[in-house]
Amino acid sequence: MTPTTPQSPGSQAPLLIAVAGLGPRVGTTTTAVALACAWPGREAALVVEADPAGGQLADMVEADPYLGLASLARTLEPDAEFEKDRVLEHLQFLPNAVPMLAAPPGRDPARTALTTALLTGAHPGWRGLGATVFADCGVPEPDSDLAPVLEAADACLVVVRPEYTEPELAAHRILRLTAGCRRRGIVLIEKPRSEFAAALALPILGSLPAAPVSAEALLHGTRQPRRGPRLLPAARTIATAVREQLRPPHPVATAPHRRTRPPTRPHTAPARRQAPPPTVYRLDPATTAVGPRPSPNPRTEAGKVRTPPAPSPVRVPPPRPTTPGHAAQQTSPPGQDRATDPPAAPHRFAPSSPPPASPAPKRSEPGLAIKVFGPTRLLWRAPGREEAVDITSRLQPRSRALLTVLALHPEGITRAALIELLWDERAPERSGHALTNTLSRLRTTVAAATDDQVTTLLSDDRTHCRLSEDGITVDYRQFTAAVASRRRATADEDQAAACRTIAQLATTTLATDLTDAAWVEPLREAARRDTRYALSWLARNADLDPHATLGLLETAVDNDPYNETLWHHILRLHARLGEYDALASTYSLLTHRLAEIGETPSRETHRLLEDLRKTAE
Repeated sequence: MTPTTPQSPGSQAPLLIAVAGLGPRVGTTTTAVALACAWPGREAALVVEADPAGGQLADMVEADPYLGLASLARTLEPDAEFEKDRVLEHLQFLPNAVPMLAAPPGRDPARTALTTALLTGAHPGWRGLGATVFADCGVPEPDSDLAPVLEAADACLVVVRPEYTEPELAAHRILRLTAGCRRRGIVLIEKPRSEFAAALALPILGSLPAAPVSAEALLHGTRQPRRGPRLLPAARTIATAVREQLRPPHPVATAPHRRTRPPTRPHTAPARRQAPPPTVYRLDPATTAVGPRPSPNPRTEAGKVRTPPAPSPVRVPPPRPTTPGHAAQQTSPPGQDRATDPPAAPHRFAPSSPPPASPAPKRSEPGLAIKVFGPTRLLWRAPGREEAVDITSRLQPRSRALLTVLALHPEGITRAALIELLWDERAPERSGHALTNTLSRLRTTVAAATDDQVTTLLSDDRTHCRLSEDGITVDYRQFTAAVASRRRATADEDQAAACRTIAQLATTTLATDLTDAAWVEPLREAARRDTRYALSWLARNADLDPHATLGLLETAVDNDPYNETLWHHILRLHARLGEYDALASTYSLLTHRLAEIGETPSRETHRLLEDLRKTAE
């Protein structure tokens, strides 16, 4: 079977499923591993790191990144076919028992060409393995070298994280990326109550929870967390539906119709209604021109325009196949079974034109500042004064913890989730009453500390507890806004401004006073990653403002003194500014810092120092 041949009913031929992200750090690799781990049936599933930017799975699980595509390229003779045994020699297994064909970090056009030939060539080697392949394609561009892989795949799954992009921009990029694909599916990595799917106006295949703890456990083969969202059940739902849609079962032959009396059943008590099984959407044929804003349906009543609904979801397990005669009587589109699909889909197309935006209300000058990078601090600047006063000591410990949790959830948090994070398993018997008292005590304390200048600490939201934006600034809220601006920036000046804001805000660890809260660690790690990226970008583009960038990097190493990458940036900046005398002192300071943990500078750092010294000669 060639890569472009569609699966026939009941076929068990291996499948090629491309997983592509719509941006960096959206969870493409985690999604590919989760779907491979949850792939139903006895058939094995294999993860191939096809990302042109390089692999990361091996480093994440402490495996050998050069045993895989790199070693296969070294042993493969020119114009040789990918034999099954040859490919098997270069496989490794993740701790969760999923096999992978790893790729080393860094870009390598030759390796990308090898991967493309392996997956789409005249004799694709993965077919002989008898396993469905999930190709982790990273963040490919529409016309990149991986375009043949996306086009040859039985399905292309696009991973989107709503908080990283805007719906209209995401829809445009998805349509461009999957223009030549046979089938596409959109997988959202989102929190509950997201309205992104409706605004996207494209059929959604399914959703995976944003669950870093569960993803970490899945990747390392450890036990899934007992509390919080779990990744594997949602991945199993999507994987099962994808497999059944790509491998439709054989049509069931029906016997000639006979008139029989319907069997009588004894009267029994009505059974309790069971919860419906999870649903996901059908794969969307990429050949269909689906736009982000669909045109009105002409088959409507006179004078009325109705917005067409999204494709009906597919129940898992899949519906029983219909006979050809019954299919001819259906009025639903091909591939949809109206007898088993619910009458309405949860996601609908967005309106063709948004309502006119009302003018934003004027806000007073910010006077209350909440800092959660480092220990939580509450600063108040009275009107007419330039300096702020620290009023954190006026808060009781529980009120201070409540303020920290609210500051770390800029979009708000439900009362139930707030109780769980505040008290964990030690919640009082009347936890709702206790939370109400704590919220009231926090409002009263802040109002008294600000001479009744701040009386609306929380926004008027009946379902979520959220800090108000009127006269209140939160450094973490500014940090997340800067991260979003950096991801959307198209000009270097905008990118530099956002990166400077990130580096200036994240000068220390997030919420250091929450020592026993495991839920905050993923937020800390995400803040570290975003800060490192911002600093690296500033260092690579230091021509915009090298002295300011050097100051930011020196502040960063005070918070992360053992991160040699930061020291590399400092050494390069000193050399770029002509400050060659500072190279030796910087290297000496790094040596003293690493000696605190019993380490010495790496060979790469020493080589960099020697290369920079040679440029001064």
